[in-house]
Amino acid sequence: MDTPKRRLSSKVAESNLVAYNNLAAMPDYAPKKEEFAKETAAAHFNQVLDARRMEAEAEVKWRAQRASAIAAEWRLHNTLLGCKAQTLAQFGPDSNEAESLGLKKKSEYKKRKRKASVAPVKVA
Repeated sequence: MDTPKRRLSSKVAESNLVAYNNLAAMPDYAPKKEEFAKETAAAHFNQVLDARRMEAEAEVKWRAQRASAIAAEWRLHNTLLGCKAQTLAQFGPDSNEAESLGLKKKSEYKKRKRKASVAPVKVA
C-alpha cells in the first residue's frame, strides 16, 4: 500500500478513535484474519498517539524556531536602518556609499516644477 499524501479529515479521525475504543471494549471479538486483531488495532492506536505527540512537540519547536528567526530578521533590519542613517550622516545624501546601501541619491530625485500662476478672470 502506498503512503498516503494527505491527512484524514478530523471527523473521520475522531470516528476512528471512537470505533477503536468500542472495539477494545468488545470481549468476544475474534476476527478470522490476524491483521485485524485487537492487538494490531491497539498497536496502530498507540502509533497514532505517539505520532500525534511527536507532531505536537515538533510544532512547538518549529514555532520557537520561527519566532527566533523573526526576531533575528528584525534585529538585522533595525541595525541596517541605523547603518543607513550613519552612512548618510558620514558621507552625505548624494554619496555612492549611500547608494550602495540601497538609498537613492539626492541628485536623482526629480526637481519639482512650479505651476504657472494664472491670473483670475474678472467677470463683468
